[in-house]
Amino acid sequence: MSQGMHIDNAYVGNKPLSQFGELNYKVENNSSPIDESIIPEPESYDPSASYIDDLQEEFSTLYEAKNEEKTKYNKNLDYVRLNGTDRYRDLVEENQQISSKSGPFTEDEIIAFNSQGTKGDCWLLAAINSLSYSSAGKQIIKDCLDYTSDGVNVNFKGAGVSYFIPNNELNNAVGYSSGDKDVVAIEMAYDKLYTDIRGKDVVLKSTTNDWIKRNCSIETGGFGDQALYVLTGQNVFHTDSPDRMNKILDQFSESGDINYSVTADMARSYSNDLVYVHTKDINGNDIELPSNHVYSVLDASDEYVSFVNPWNSSKEIIMDRNTFVEQFDSLTACNLTAPNDPGEAALIRQQNETDKNS
Repeated sequence: MSQGMHIDNAYVGNKPLSQFGELNYKVENNSSPIDESIIPEPESYDPSASYIDDLQEEFSTLYEAKNEEKTKYNKNLDYVRLNGTDRYRDLVEENQQISSKSGPFTEDEIIAFNSQGTKGDCWLLAAINSLSYSSAGKQIIKDCLDYTSDGVNVNFKGAGVSYFIPNNELNNAVGYSSGDKDVVAIEMAYDKLYTDIRGKDVVLKSTTNDWIKRNCSIETGGFGDQALYVLTGQNVFHTDSPDRMNKILDQFSESGDINYSVTADMARSYSNDLVYVHTKDINGNDIELPSNHVYSVLDASDEYVSFVNPWNSSKEIIMDRNTFVEQFDSLTACNLTAPNDPGEAALIRQQNETDKNS
């Protein structure tokens, strides 16, 4: 039975079924089971009127199924409020397995929990963490890192270049993140890439605008746009439009954990001073979120958005979806498996420029 089915033209014997009043309704808008008392007793009808009973039973079954689905969803939302999202619990389990095998500092091409150091590279860490949430992103990280006995080659697919980080540099890194040497290796390689971009030894052909290409720095800050492109080589879409932000969240939610990477920007202050945004989480608790900061989106539904602060990637923050869209200034999204269409790239670049300059 299709949703919203009308039964105006159905007949029982020689009488139109529409004579039975409120039995004629749309299933998808129904809010209560059928009240048998509203069905008038006809003066006479064919024995085939038993069809009414069958129809009523079918409607009741649909209603009960709809309510069961709604109850199940509400239970899931309540569970998320208390216990976090399934994806977060999967991350915790994965990190426990990593730690049991190789300790907290891993060189295994799998991103474990990490924490931003003193460098201003929240945007890069957010991009790396967002990739670690999906199967396609995990493969991109694996392809990015190639360990040898002397160090690690970091391959930036979007930039088309590789940088070698020797073991002595990796083991004596200062100011970079803690918790996972895979992440530190990428940070150190990005430092070298930034030097080459500034010196014009490397030219990026990404969908991000030229200002971002020149001004993303490990030391002073940057944007998730460039980081996602450098790591993946895929077209990257950035928007500060609430409508388009919601579309990104819809696509991210529908894709499951397969092929989407999303980061969220909170840019409320243009000074160097640390400014906090005061808001509430999904349970109504007061929380403080640092502005001029980039976060990785972990999970999303119609009701909530789950995200992570690179200051501590082991902590999940869950916020009502409407509040999230109100509080965050923009989203950056990357479909990790879509073919790169040059025409699409040009359109995305134009839209990104429009959003950045509006």
